[in-house]
Amino acid sequence: MKAHLYAMKQNFEFVVKKSVALDANNHLYPVAFGIVDSENHDSWQYFMSKLKYNIMTNNYAESFNNKTRDARSFPITTFIKFIRFTLQSWFCDRTKTSKKTTTTLAPTYEKKLVDMAEKARFLIPYVIGRNEFHVLDGELNGEVDLLNKTCTCGMFQIIGIPCAHALSGSLKRGVNFYSLCSDYYKIVTWRSSYTEYVYPTGNEEEWIVPHDIMTIKVRTPAQKNPVGHPKNKQGRPKKKRHPSNGDKLVIEHKCSTCGGLGHNRATCKVRV
Repeated sequence: MKAHLYAMKQNFEFVVKKSVALDANNHLYPVAFGIVDSENHDSWQYFMSKLKYNIMTNNYAESFNNKTRDARSFPITTFIKFIRFTLQSWFCDRTKTSKKTTTTLAPTYEKKLVDMAEKARFLIPYVIGRNEFHVLDGELNGEVDLLNKTCTCGMFQIIGIPCAHALSGSLKRGVNFYSLCSDYYKIVTWRSSYTEYVYPTGNEEEWIVPHDIMTIKVRTPAQKNPVGHPKNKQGRPKKKRHPSNGDKLVIEHKCSTCGGLGHNRATCKVRV
């Protein structure tokens, strides 16, 4: 990161590309970010080749944008420092919180599991097989397979937390609720996400910068024409527009006798 900051000495318009996920407690977790000149095919190809994750970004990235929106007006090096400071604060605070947590799952999903278990107490499970149940809830109902961790309602396999149908079946068989939860939401996983710290870059005079980075000259990107047809200019031509309140629109008349401007035929002084 120090090398990249050193290379970006001149200010220019930039675009931030980012890959953002959620941690085990449903908090934003930036996976990677990059600074590029604009939104184009080459910049996306470069970013994805460096990312090397088999994932797709979505609205989480927009949420991260909102966290950094006010800093977009900063010079690029200051903006990157702002991101670094934000991540440093997040990692520190979440490390402290995760170490104090004593539940099996991270707090957000521990509460979700408890709420689901309370709802499951009022459902009626009918045994299909050793690990399969047809659970009635009065509305959607669900067919559960505890061994494969699936339910026809879809929630179990989508989020990795047992739905009320699955918990109803597990109550029937005496299966531990937590054994049905994805390891992703367990407190051990949450803590491991923040084992590494985010450090300041230190004083620039103390940086050890590779020679190839020191010799880079960052220039303003070449201006690119926008994609698509050029847009028509909005509004009326100035001489044809209607005057607004308090505005006097001056129109020069053309004389039909002499062809001069500023007068008409009646006031023309040219003799025919």
